[in-house]
Amino acid sequence: MISAHGDTRTAVQAVKNGAIDYLTKPFELEDVLHLIRISAEKIHLTNEVTYLRKKTFEHELLICNSPVMKSLNEKNNKNRRKFHAEGLTVR
Repeated sequence: MISAHGDTRTAVQAVKNGAIDYLTKPFELEDVLHLIRISAEKIHLTNEVTYLRKKTFEHELLICNSPVMKSLNEKNNKNRRKFHAEGLTVR
């Protein structure tokens, strides 16, 4: 956000509303270019995190739905029921 007012309250509110930074007038062109680079990097990293989370989730689903994992989960659940019936707890 660029403002002619150097008011702290306005700067805080702008950042809370999603501004990456706050510049007051007059400002240097290099400051604006720096903020543009930071903004582009933030957007890139946010997109990368979203992509990686999606891929990780898809990978976990693939692993959890594989025949080997289904078999292991069934055995694990069977053992949990057995331990529970015997008054034991499994964490």
